[in-house]
Parts: sequence; C-alpha cells; structure tokens
Amino acid sequence: MTHRPGIESVLMIADVARAIDDFRPLSETLDRICERVVGLSGTDVAALLLPDSDAGALVIKGSAGMSDAYVEYINSEHPLRLEDVGPLGLSPTASAYHSGETVAVSDIEDEPMFAAWRSGAR
Repeated sequence: MTHRPGIESVLMIADVARAIDDFRPLSETLDRICERVVGLSGTDVAALLLPDSDAGALVIKGSAGMSDAYVEYINSEHPLRLEDVGPLGLSPTASAYHSGETVAVSDIEDEPMFAAWRSGAR
C-alpha cells in the first residue's frame, strides 16, 4: 500500500483527537496530547504553551519528555516573554508564536537565540 504525503499527519491528528475526547482535567489532557505527539512524531519532547497576558509570557500548560523541574524553570525562572525586553531577548518559542512559522533548534549548544535557556535545558 502506498501512503500519500501527509497521511502521517492525519493519523497523528486522529490520535490526538482521541486523547481530547477522554474526560479528564485539562492539564492531563494537554500532557496526553504531548505524549501522543512525541510518540507519533519521533521527537524527544513536546509542549503546549498558552499566552498568559498577566505574565506577558507563554506558559507551558502541557508537556511530554520534559522534567517537572524544567517546566518550572521555564514558567517561573526564565519565562518565554511575549515581548523582547531585557537581556534574555525573544525566545525561539516566542519568535514562532509571533511569526506563525516553525522555529527549530537542532542543537541547543550552538543556537545563540537559545542561550538564555541553555542551562535549564541541560
């Protein structure tokens, strides 16, 4: 059987929809979605971030492959600010949020834009 381009994406969406269809607290649902994305996409980590206008930052609300300590590190100690303020600059995630384009960091050790978050990611 020949797969058409993009069929893996459709299957991933269907699997994620099944995770959403279960009745559980939102945080658990978001974590399950991330777990499915990691399992189906072959990536090491996934996170769902939502803008928090009070904090002026993107906040991790669901994740897979990330330690609780790293999620806390990002959400509290080194927030992903929505505006380019201060010495940290705009994170790759906030850049993707603003542009609507994918931003990939293939090596956190070499990406200058990731410098402020490097130690926590290690």
